[in-house]
Amino acid sequence: MTTITKAQIDQALAELEELFPIEAYEDAIRIIKSGDHDDLQVYADDIFGFRTDTLHILIQASLLSPAQIARIQKVDRYIASHTVPSRLQPLQDWLAQNPLDTEPKAFIMPQSHSDKNN
Repeated sequence: MTTITKAQIDQALAELEELFPIEAYEDAIRIIKSGDHDDLQVYADDIFGFRTDTLHILIQASLLSPAQIARIQKVDRYIASHTVPSRLQPLQDWLAQNPLDTEPKAFIMPQSHSDKNN
Protein backbone atom coordinates (compact mmCIF):
# COMPACT_ATOMS: atom_id res chain seq x y z
CA MET A 1 0.00 0.00 0.00
CA THR A 2 1.32 3.42 -0.96
CA THR A 3 1.37 6.11 1.68
CA ILE A 4 0.41 9.58 0.54
CA THR A 5 0.69 12.57 2.82
CA LYS A 6 -1.77 15.42 2.99
CA ALA A 7 1.04 17.71 1.84
CA GLN A 8 1.53 15.58 -1.30
CA ILE A 9 -2.19 15.70 -2.02
CA ASP A 10 -2.32 19.46 -1.46
CA GLN A 11 0.63 19.91 -3.83
CA ALA A 12 -0.96 17.66 -6.48
CA LEU A 13 -4.27 19.52 -6.21
CA ALA A 14 -2.48 22.86 -6.58
CA GLU A 15 -0.69 21.55 -9.67
CA LEU A 16 -3.99 20.28 -11.08
CA GLU A 17 -5.43 23.79 -10.83
CA GLU A 18 -2.36 25.78 -11.86
CA LEU A 19 -0.35 23.62 -14.28
CA PHE A 20 -3.05 21.59 -16.05
CA PRO A 21 -1.21 18.25 -15.86
CA ILE A 22 -3.94 16.27 -17.63
CA GLU A 23 -3.76 18.57 -20.65
CA ALA A 24 0.05 18.42 -20.60
CA TYR A 25 -0.10 14.63 -20.39
CA GLU A 26 -2.55 14.48 -23.29
CA ASP A 27 -0.05 16.47 -25.35
CA ALA A 28 2.20 13.41 -25.27
CA ILE A 29 0.07 11.86 -28.02
CA ARG A 30 0.67 14.84 -30.30
CA ILE A 31 4.39 14.83 -29.57
CA ILE A 32 4.68 11.09 -30.26
CA LYS A 33 2.66 11.36 -33.48
CA SER A 34 4.54 14.40 -34.78
CA GLY A 35 7.99 13.36 -33.61
CA ASP A 36 8.56 17.04 -32.75
CA HIS A 37 12.08 16.98 -31.33
CA ASP A 38 11.87 20.48 -29.83
CA ASP A 39 8.63 19.79 -27.97
CA LEU A 40 10.00 16.46 -26.82
CA GLN A 41 13.08 18.16 -25.35
CA VAL A 42 10.99 20.81 -23.62
CA TYR A 43 8.10 18.71 -22.32
CA ALA A 44 9.32 15.12 -21.81
CA ASP A 45 10.32 15.63 -18.18
CA ASP A 46 7.05 17.41 -17.37
CA ILE A 47 4.99 14.69 -19.04
CA PHE A 48 6.85 12.01 -17.08
CA GLY A 49 6.57 13.90 -13.78
CA PHE A 50 2.92 14.76 -14.16
CA ARG A 51 1.95 11.14 -14.83
CA THR A 52 4.23 9.42 -12.33
CA ASP A 53 3.79 11.94 -9.55
CA THR A 54 0.94 14.47 -9.71
CA LEU A 55 -1.64 12.39 -11.54
CA HIS A 56 -0.59 9.18 -9.81
CA ILE A 57 -1.18 10.79 -6.40
CA LEU A 58 -4.57 12.15 -7.44
CA ILE A 59 -5.61 8.77 -8.85
CA GLN A 60 -4.49 6.89 -5.75
CA ALA A 61 -6.31 9.37 -3.51
CA SER A 62 -9.50 9.04 -5.64
CA LEU A 63 -9.62 12.77 -6.34
CA LEU A 64 -10.25 12.71 -10.10
CA SER A 65 -13.55 12.45 -11.90
CA PRO A 66 -14.37 9.50 -14.17
CA ALA A 67 -13.92 11.83 -17.16
CA GLN A 68 -10.45 12.85 -15.99
CA ILE A 69 -9.51 9.21 -15.41
CA ALA A 70 -10.73 8.33 -18.91
CA ARG A 71 -8.54 11.05 -20.43
CA ILE A 72 -5.48 9.75 -18.58
CA GLN A 73 -6.34 6.18 -19.51
CA LYS A 74 -6.51 7.13 -23.19
CA VAL A 75 -2.97 8.54 -23.09
CA ASP A 76 -1.70 5.57 -21.06
CA ARG A 77 -3.06 3.18 -23.68
CA TYR A 78 -1.58 5.19 -26.53
CA ILE A 79 1.87 5.33 -24.95
CA ALA A 80 1.76 1.64 -24.03
CA SER A 81 0.82 0.57 -27.55
CA HIS A 82 3.14 2.74 -29.65
CA THR A 83 6.83 3.14 -30.20
CA VAL A 84 7.89 6.18 -28.21
CA PRO A 85 10.96 8.42 -28.44
CA SER A 86 13.78 7.47 -26.09
CA ARG A 87 13.00 10.45 -23.83
CA LEU A 88 9.58 8.91 -23.14
CA GLN A 89 10.80 5.34 -22.78
CA PRO A 90 11.06 5.63 -18.96
CA LEU A 91 7.38 6.64 -18.92
CA GLN A 92 6.40 3.69 -21.09
CA ASP A 93 8.38 1.41 -18.77
CA TRP A 94 6.75 2.97 -15.69
CA LEU A 95 3.28 2.50 -17.18
CA ALA A 96 4.04 -1.18 -17.80
CA GLN A 97 4.88 -1.56 -14.11
CA ASN A 98 2.08 0.69 -12.84
CA PRO A 99 -1.10 0.10 -14.85
CA LEU A 100 -3.92 2.51 -14.14
CA ASP A 101 -5.96 1.20 -11.27
CA THR A 102 -8.78 3.37 -10.06
CA GLU A 103 -9.22 1.43 -6.85
CA PRO A 104 -7.80 3.48 -3.97
CA LYS A 105 -4.50 1.91 -2.99
CA ALA A 106 -3.08 4.66 -0.85
CA PHE A 107 -3.22 5.29 2.82
CA ILE A 108 -3.44 9.03 3.38
CA MET A 109 -1.26 10.06 6.27
CA PRO A 110 -2.78 12.61 8.61
CA GLN A 111 -0.92 15.89 8.66
CA SER A 112 1.63 16.01 11.44
CA HIS A 113 2.16 19.07 13.59
CA SER A 114 5.48 19.74 11.88
CA ASP A 115 3.78 19.71 8.45
CA LYS A 116 1.37 22.43 9.54
CA ASN A 117 4.24 24.86 9.93
CA ASN A 118 5.45 24.34 6.35
